[in-house]
Amino acid sequence: MTSDLRPWDQSPVDVQLAKIIAILLKSQGYHFTEEFLSQMYDLATGYMNHILSDLLEYTQIQRRRKPALSDVKIVLEENEIPANDLAEQIHFSRGFPDKHRKQIQAVISNNTEEPTDDEISTNEQYAITEVVPNMRTRPNYVPAYLPDLPPDYTYQSTPSYSQPLTDLKQLRMKLVKESRLTEESLYKLIESDASELKLKEQFENELRKLMEKESAVENGGEEPKIEEIKTEEVKTEEPFDSVEETIHSTTTFNEPANKFDFTKYAQQRKDLRLRKQAKLKEQQQKREADIFMKAELYYSPYATMNPTPETDKYFKDILNDEFKEVIVSIRSSEKKRQKELKAQKELKERQEREFREQNEIQFNFQQRDASDSSDLDSDAMEDF
Repeated sequence: MTSDLRPWDQSPVDVQLAKIIAILLKSQGYHFTEEFLSQMYDLATGYMNHILSDLLEYTQIQRRRKPALSDVKIVLEENEIPANDLAEQIHFSRGFPDKHRKQIQAVISNNTEEPTDDEISTNEQYAITEVVPNMRTRPNYVPAYLPDLPPDYTYQSTPSYSQPLTDLKQLRMKLVKESRLTEESLYKLIESDASELKLKEQFENELRKLMEKESAVENGGEEPKIEEIKTEEVKTEEPFDSVEETIHSTTTFNEPANKFDFTKYAQQRKDLRLRKQAKLKEQQQKREADIFMKAELYYSPYATMNPTPETDKYFKDILNDEFKEVIVSIRSSEKKRQKELKAQKELKERQEREFREQNEIQFNFQQRDASDSSDLDSDAMEDF
């Protein structure tokens, strides 16, 4: 189903634009159909909308209400419109025939556009202010580009009261509806609390498992003895010794003392190069295993790869595991600290108890010595 409405019948301005396009085409001697005119109208409106939207965007970016010359220049450069072509069009329009120029002026002057809602409202406002003049004037701090304040009568309060419900059935239905709303919100709160408690319990279980694993490793994983380490070092050093022995065995013929041993020097250079290669390989493995270097490939300013959901999940799991390990280490250190404080407290109490007992024993000895000396003095006085 096709509509008979032409594209320029939507507003009077569109009609004016279509008439001006038709006059310009006739001035160049073109004969056209209505379909061709509609196509030209669509092209013209699309091109003008594109340029004007760009101009509006650049104006708003610069925080301006009206476009400046620099904004127009940017729009022309972005759309590859040279200024010389505009100057040529201006000269061409000045040499336009008077017949067609008068037709265009007649189309422009015949403005039959209907007033918009804003104009109607402003006219009504002005009409009201003429009947009921405003007692207030515009304050000095209000800028001139802002619209006028509404009339004074709009500030007067007009009482409005809601109609009370007299029907008991409607009142009961309203109360039930409100109670259901509150009940629904309460159920949502209960569900959220239950889910949070479930997540917290799951998190605590994971932390408990990690703590048990660490305690098992600390209790069961004994450090290797020094003798075993020494034997391992000796075993690792045996191949080098065997190589040197084979080298010496191959070169056990009579040689001068000051002759340079090329074989030994070559073997030392080879060992040095092997050690360097092993060190570089170890550094490369550490670099590849470093989680920060892996994250730098995806999330740094110099990233070379785009993160995928799998990589996001991988790094998120690592962060969660590290966070759990940090919490476990903090809790275990806190437990150790509590144990140390408890042991220090018990040691202090034991020392105080022993010191108290020693003081009591010394005091008993002093009392006995004093009683013995008093008995001796009394015996001596009796003998005297």
